[in-house]
Amino acid sequence: MLATCGLLFVVGVFRANYLAVAVGSVGLAFCTASAYMAWDLLKRVSVARDLTLRGQVGSPIPFNISLVAEPGTRGGIVAKDQNFGVHPVLLGASEGAREATWLLRLTQRGHWNHFRTMLATSIPAGLFIAKKEVVTQADVVIGPATLPVELPDGIGEVTWAGEVRARPPRAGVGVDFLNIREYRPGDRVRRVHWRASARHDELFVREMEHEGRLELVVAVETLSPRLAWVSDDSTRYPSLAELWTTTPALPTTGLGDTLGERALVVAASLSLAALRRGHTVFLLSGSQELKRVRSREEAMDYWARTNFGPDFPTIPRMGEVPKRAAKLLVATHHSRPYLPSLSRDWAVVFADSPAVVHNTAWLAALSDRIDLYPLDARAAGSLGRVAV
Repeated sequence: MLATCGLLFVVGVFRANYLAVAVGSVGLAFCTASAYMAWDLLKRVSVARDLTLRGQVGSPIPFNISLVAEPGTRGGIVAKDQNFGVHPVLLGASEGAREATWLLRLTQRGHWNHFRTMLATSIPAGLFIAKKEVVTQADVVIGPATLPVELPDGIGEVTWAGEVRARPPRAGVGVDFLNIREYRPGDRVRRVHWRASARHDELFVREMEHEGRLELVVAVETLSPRLAWVSDDSTRYPSLAELWTTTPALPTTGLGDTLGERALVVAASLSLAALRRGHTVFLLSGSQELKRVRSREEAMDYWARTNFGPDFPTIPRMGEVPKRAAKLLVATHHSRPYLPSLSRDWAVVFADSPAVVHNTAWLAALSDRIDLYPLDARAAGSLGRVAV
């Protein structure tokens, strides 16, 4: 439309056709006014998003876009999330806030530190289309999918230097003194530690040893080949067609190949199984330091931020692990160069078929749950040999 009016104006000037000049001038003025109105509408509207968002692959996550318009604003705006490929929505840009909410099932774990929102409007009658992208800071953490799994038999015993060590103690009902802590409602009076209570002017109780708790380290192999991912360039404005089909933005987390992400699902599932049984759980990867987690949320946050790449082998970092803990590594064939140096007190769960089994090991089979099949330590070849 703008080009047509401009051409008509130029032809009218050169041919001294005043009617063409007048029509072209009116058309140019109308297009200019439309452009100003469209851009002015976008300038009057701001985007509000959730600063923090937590979820897990495969689970519904509430997701919203909210537009806040200045007083006196009128019009309609198409809002499109550029991070996760949400379908665009038309929101009225009248004074106040307008919100659209979806329930998403994300298929990719990771961490995103910003939201990208594309806004587009066309007024009046579609003569001019204005678009702008709004980038807002965010902290979006999406953990990997998890499946039901049982901790492998014997993981509660740590074999090292030919000895079998019992599980470390935990607080509970027992016979040996372990620690003191602050009084909690429901604690028995006979467990009050009167000397400590008098010294601190508040009630403290004794904690006794219990042999049913395991101190467990779950590690995952994050050594992976460098991958070339393709995503939208966030500095480029998409066309109108791209408003409807946008490649989701990659997270700031370095994702692994299919095998690496499979191993992460196994590791995350095992760590949650251990937490449900009340064990003390530590997590380790080649890209993050050893961390104790006390809840499902902390575990999901750790696994969501785990980076894969050629610079993140996990086995060389095993020295950070407490010596008394039971140790479980989820390995892939990428671990092969480092497996001979793996200490014998590490049990291994293979996410794929191993060539050689050096330690106590299991093969993970994934379907609607994770089944762990014990492997013969003498196994070799593409499938190894499953112990009967």
